[in-house]
Amino acid sequence: MGTFFTIASILLHMISLYCISLLFIRISNLKKMKQEQESIYEETSELLAGFMLEQREEHERFLRALSDKPSPRPDSEANTAPAVSFEKPDEQHQQEEKGILAEGVPEHLRFAEGMQDTVDLSAQRQEMDVNALSENGHSIEEIARMTGKGKTEVELILKFRQKQQ
Repeated sequence: MGTFFTIASILLHMISLYCISLLFIRISNLKKMKQEQESIYEETSELLAGFMLEQREEHERFLRALSDKPSPRPDSEANTAPAVSFEKPDEQHQQEEKGILAEGVPEHLRFAEGMQDTVDLSAQRQEMDVNALSENGHSIEEIARMTGKGKTEVELILKFRQKQQ
């Protein structure tokens, strides 16, 4: 009878050790996941902070550009200002003569058909310049000064490059 209790005790101890090791493994996996989520959270908050700084810098540049423009004319001059005439593209002028354009469309929107879309590739070229300067060993401040960008914008470009590699 004593051997039966000894064997049962040993089996119960082995089962409890196995359960404890499973729990330990699960807890360590949860800790790793928590650390990964915290790092993702920190990275996201850094990116958002950088984006907000970039937006603020752009907003300030925009406000400076607006303040550099000449002030509007006084009301007396505005009333006597000559009318501005726009030249219409030939096709659109012909369509208008034929009555194809809708009568409810405002005059300033009728010229939109003659406009062409353009793609600005300068942003990609600037990113390539930032990456090349970084590879040449220049600091973030030097790169920002050379390219005319903000430090945070340069940091973001370099972080995105690291993520893509």
